[in-house]
Amino acid sequence: MRDYDTTEAFVSIDFNKIFPHKYWVSSWSNDEQYPSGFRYKLLSVRPEPEGLIELVVLLEERSGAKTEMQRLNVSPSAFDRGAKIFIDGLTEEHNIEFTELDLTNVRDESEFERITKAAGWELTAIQ
Repeated sequence: MRDYDTTEAFVSIDFNKIFPHKYWVSSWSNDEQYPSGFRYKLLSVRPEPEGLIELVVLLEERSGAKTEMQRLNVSPSAFDRGAKIFIDGLTEEHNIEFTELDLTNVRDESEFERITKAAGWELTAIQ
């Protein structure tokens, strides 16, 4: 079994009380500050049976270095609207596009790995 609660992980998943929710990864872009390129990742996890959804916004450089830009706890009723604000703002500001991976029905590690692999995402790519 993989250890998803490592020091490199920005979100923790235990498939017992904390589950993956939705992830978004942007296309690559570059600017004066990041001439080699950057992209954004939005990762979210949810506690079950209830609780606030944790949303983490990361900036990843081409080198693989990641910077946590924002961490929020959002009510389930406001989550999609809140995530959309980040996605729309980043899309407009950086001329990037996001790909969403809906993990809201994932219940165990094997299902998580199957869905992320089918989407072409490496687990290290979403951390």
